[in-house]
This record gives sequence, structure tokens and C-alpha cells, in this order.
Amino acid sequence: MKFETYSEICCEFCGDIVHNHFRVCPACGSKNAGTSEYGPLWEMKIGDELSCEECGATWRLVSNDGMTSDDYEWTLIKEAAAARRRKAEKEAEERQG
Repeated sequence: MKFETYSEICCEFCGDIVHNHFRVCPACGSKNAGTSEYGPLWEMKIGDELSCEECGATWRLVSNDGMTSDDYEWTLIKEAAAARRRKAEKEAEERQG
């Protein structure tokens, strides 16, 4: 699975990454949800984990062969109950209307 992220930087002077966010969390659908990673995603190694701060869903990095962190491949290892419930509610709404 792939997903888009973006990084917050400290300031224009140093450019250090201070936090990362999902554009949309693939588990709970929250826009701009914070992640558990506070450093550069490109420094993550195979087997490292990334979680959504909103729902607690967690992914493990399985491939970092892409040009950017948006090209990395992840596998879901923990989907939080709240994320499963939210996803089911969203699917039910889509079916109804």
C-alpha cells in the first residue's frame, strides 16, 4: 500500500523536519492526520513502523525503492477499532446515497 505524506519543517533557515502528516489517513480517512514519525521519512528502514496519531492504525515499511517517501510500500499491521468503525460507517453512507 502507498499513501501520501507531507512534512512540517522547523523554519526556512534550518529546514529540519519536525513532524510528518498523512494527506489522508488510509485507515480512518482523517485529513492531515499526524503520524508517529518526527524525522525525515527517507531515513526510515525496512521494518520500521508508522502510525496515525488520530486512530492508532500502524503500518510497517516493506519497500523504500521509490524516488520519494510517497513511493514507499507499506503493509497495515494494526488497524485500530475506531478506524474500522469509521471506515464501515463511511462505506454504509456511500451505499445509501
